[in-house]
Amino acid sequence: MSKKIELYNLLKGKIGEEGTIAIIDAIDEVAESAKSEMATKADLITMEGALRTDLMALEGSLKADLIILESKIKTDSTALEGKMTAGFVALRTDVTALEGKMKAEMMALEGRLNERITSEISKVNERITSEVAKINERITFEMSRLEQKLSETKADITKWMFLFWIGQIAAMILIVRAFAK
Repeated sequence: MSKKIELYNLLKGKIGEEGTIAIIDAIDEVAESAKSEMATKADLITMEGALRTDLMALEGSLKADLIILESKIKTDSTALEGKMTAGFVALRTDVTALEGKMKAEMMALEGRLNERITSEISKVNERITSEVAKINERITFEMSRLEQKLSETKADITKWMFLFWIGQIAAMILIVRAFAK
């Protein structure tokens, strides 16, 4: 309370009674707001206990689910092994038959594919060259725009920094003078 009176007496002559009361009221409101938003030690202990209980319940549930899943996986894997063995035998015979047909088709396709690849590569090279030229032009334009914006931004920041520090120095001088009296 005595600090409020000291502050009141100090500021009353400088900014008037209404301004002084308004500043003191604002400081009180901020202090009350900060006190009401803080969690107490009891709140934290209660929350910790609740979290520990929840974690223990979750751990027990997860262990039970894990045991059930392990047994299901074992039975499913045994059944799957039998099916896979039969499937592999049938698959091997099919693959051997298809292998001969595929070799003949691959030889024919290889010749056609080589011709097509050669023509497509030349088209792609032409297109890449033109696109790279366009991109280079765009990059040059955008870089010049960016450099211009950066220089404008630096000037604005410097101006505002100067104004900020002048204001800070003025405020510090006023506070020092107020406490010096």
